[in-house]
Amino acid sequence: MISFIQQFDHPLILSAMKGVTLLGNVPLYFIYLAIAYPLLQKRDWFSFLGIIVLSGIVNEALKMGFHLPRPPIEKHLISVLGSGSPSGHAQMAVVVWGWIGFRYKQWGPTLVLMFFIGFSRLYLGVHYPSQVIGGWMIGFAILGFWIWKVETKGAKNSEKKDDYSGVANRYDTLIEPLVHHIREAMLLRIFHHQAKDILDMCCGTGVQLSMIPASLRRVGIDNSPAMLKIAKDRGLSECHFGEAEETPFKNQAFDLVLSQFALHEKDPETIKKELNEIKRILKTGGRLIVVDFAQPQKKTLGSFLYKFGIRQIERFAGKKHFAHYKIWMRNGGLKSVLAKNGWHRTYVQEFYHGAVQLAEFACK
Repeated sequence: MISFIQQFDHPLILSAMKGVTLLGNVPLYFIYLAIAYPLLQKRDWFSFLGIIVLSGIVNEALKMGFHLPRPPIEKHLISVLGSGSPSGHAQMAVVVWGWIGFRYKQWGPTLVLMFFIGFSRLYLGVHYPSQVIGGWMIGFAILGFWIWKVETKGAKNSEKKDDYSGVANRYDTLIEPLVHHIREAMLLRIFHHQAKDILDMCCGTGVQLSMIPASLRRVGIDNSPAMLKIAKDRGLSECHFGEAEETPFKNQAFDLVLSQFALHEKDPETIKKELNEIKRILKTGGRLIVVDFAQPQKKTLGSFLYKFGIRQIERFAGKKHFAHYKIWMRNGGLKSVLAKNGWHRTYVQEFYHGAVQLAEFACK
């Protein structure tokens, strides 16, 4: 089998196989974990670490137990050490990329990677087919066990936990470079309206509120205790825990209500409830200022690229989040969704070639 595969010898194929097999080398696992650390919630990162460690222990134990030889050294196209069964690269490819595929619901690309990492070991002559197939099978057994015992049951136990508890301390570091210029534009609009009572819906860590002069009434509401703790550490005493669709505020309490990247991630019914709540607490003649994803007014290469990039980011935010984003965009984005819920746009400012808009709305 190895001789048959290696008869298709070509420098480009050999280089490609060496590159693919590197994706399964042990040092890469530490790089994957380092990259994942700022991107994943704490629980998810430890789950990723746990399945990698478990798979590594199982593979080493099986190799020591079976101690089966690799193919003859004259077949090897790269240098390797240790016994041959089961293939660690094939097993870890299933575990690492399978976990990512499960976590982000992206099975197509991950299955392709699983196959080619295992196949590269055959092409490079360092494993027999039975050793690669065995590695795949053991990897799928570990992955299935982990999803059943850790991911599924753990998710049920953490349904009511704070989704931002693991990323709150790094949230501003990751997000602010991308949105700070938009926050500055928001601040100019607040000054333009000479507002005195301002509410930031889903205020997060309170960065926007902290930019507003303390002489004005700065109020926030969010359902993440971890994010609110950071907001209060900034000296923002009027940041409340609660849901945006049912706030504790009195009727007509605010001149301005702000919402930044908080609507697109919700289902249409929740958006409707939240917007109705804003109507209740907004003063007569007040404004709702929203920053969120939109359909660009001009179709350019830049707008296409930004929309494509945003879509990929939203895809990796989770299946439910991505589903709501797709509905938001399918319904026309910021202007159309707000119009359908009884709001008239009075001002708009575009960012990222129109893929993101800052828009002001008044009740119809």
